[in-house]
Amino acid sequence: MRALIQHSIASTLHGKRYLFRTAAAFVSARLAIDPIPPLSAKQLDMKATTGGLIIAGSYVPKTTAQLAKLTEGSKKDLTTVVLDVNKLLFSPESAENSVASALKKAEEELKRGQDVLIMTSRDLVVGADEKKSLDIGATVARSLVVFLQRLQTRPRYVIAKVSSTSPFPSIASLTGCTGWYYILRHGYQRPQHEASHYRWASFFGSSAVAL
Repeated sequence: MRALIQHSIASTLHGKRYLFRTAAAFVSARLAIDPIPPLSAKQLDMKATTGGLIIAGSYVPKTTAQLAKLTEGSKKDLTTVVLDVNKLLFSPESAENSVASALKKAEEELKRGQDVLIMTSRDLVVGADEKKSLDIGATVARSLVVFLQRLQTRPRYVIAKVSSTSPFPSIASLTGCTGWYYILRHGYQRPQHEASHYRWASFFGSSAVAL
């Protein structure tokens, strides 16, 4: 990546102009920002007795591979609850029942100190056109937001792996939770309030977690 950046800068100095569509690694390399190592549990100072919550809505193959590795490595230390996207889309009643069922299971596990993974089903569901596909994404994102808004047990931490184009990160259910963490599939983003309370680290490879 750095070699690409160096050559693009050199070409720019000779009059070339480029428009890049890239992931976050390009931006950090272009700005000469060194990678930040992951934060340890000690640094996070997580003393609560409740379990942690991981939410995964991104459906890209890399996320699916990461989740497979996470569940394989965590084994009995992580409870996985899958939200079936087809049920979320079938009807409002079906979506409501799916979220309610996930909430019940998550509440029980978090209270006993168990870490919980809430993830959407891995099969990609698309619409007849681009707009309908975006509507599907928005519906799934809303279900995840509703889940968070209704969650009564405050987790020891929250990590959300979602698309940066999703409305999920900007929803008040996250921006009002100082000390909760979220991950974006592309780039870094964080709430504007109390920005000084946030630090950055890498997680799941090149993604970022906001503290």
